[in-house]
Amino acid sequence: MHFRHITISGEPGSGKSSVGRELARICGMDIVSTGALQRELAASLGVSIVDVNKRAELDQSIDLRIDSILQRKGAQTTALIFDSRLAWHFVPNAFKLHLIIDPTVAAERLHRTRESNVESYTSVEHAAQDARTRSSSERSRFRDKYGVDIFRLRNYDLVIDTSDAPLDTVVSEVLQVVNGPPTDGLQLRASPRRVIPTIEPVRELAAIESGAAPAWEQPVVGYSSPEVFALRGHDALSRALIAKQVLVPALLESEGGEEVTAGITADEFLFTEAQRKWMYDWEHIHGFRFPLYPDTADQVGRK
Repeated sequence: MHFRHITISGEPGSGKSSVGRELARICGMDIVSTGALQRELAASLGVSIVDVNKRAELDQSIDLRIDSILQRKGAQTTALIFDSRLAWHFVPNAFKLHLIIDPTVAAERLHRTRESNVESYTSVEHAAQDARTRSSSERSRFRDKYGVDIFRLRNYDLVIDTSDAPLDTVVSEVLQVVNGPPTDGLQLRASPRRVIPTIEPVRELAAIESGAAPAWEQPVVGYSSPEVFALRGHDALSRALIAKQVLVPALLESEGGEEVTAGITADEFLFTEAQRKWMYDWEHIHGFRFPLYPDTADQVGRK
């Protein structure tokens, strides 16, 4: 392994803790979990995890306490796994893993698996709302305090979409990259069933099959949280879907405020360029349904 530590961050419900525990078991490493620290604090205060995050927006001592633990542990020579949304920012010489997930899938997981005095949900929608609140609170708080965006994919060495991938597949992918040769920049493993097409799929696939358009080895994608969308390489994505792959290597070209084309950012591109009909055609060709359709310009006024 080319790194001393492993940091694991991710969206609520993406499986950070499960992946961390399994990596720790296989690698014989101990875990430092800020989630556990927050739950202990919530229990001592008699409030929920969401309430702790709200208090942290006003009480700087909460984040400072956790930050100091991360910095102290990160300076140790003993290899550790950090289950934390911000450890990648504080811990040097670490492999930075980030997990993303479809919000609908995340809410279902949270509702099914969380049951405690500080974190439990009465419904899937309750879980979804709490996840949105926590994510928004932490994202804005960390951006204001540290000048970092915890959901910017380029912060990390490896990003995996866990929406459809079982735990053993995710862990195997992590170990393969961690133990492989060093690489520069982000490596992304997308969930094929989550990537939104942004062209007319029938026409493009036919053009590639006839040789009128080039074939691609892997999809080239954009990211506008929480959506992953294809820019090029729809044929590579199609092959992955037909083969029922749960993860596919993908190249991230643009995210957030980065431009996809002149004057159009990744955050704008999906809304302005994709069409719902293309999503329906894509589903029909490959025999699946997207968990949730993103808002697009062609749907404005139809709701």
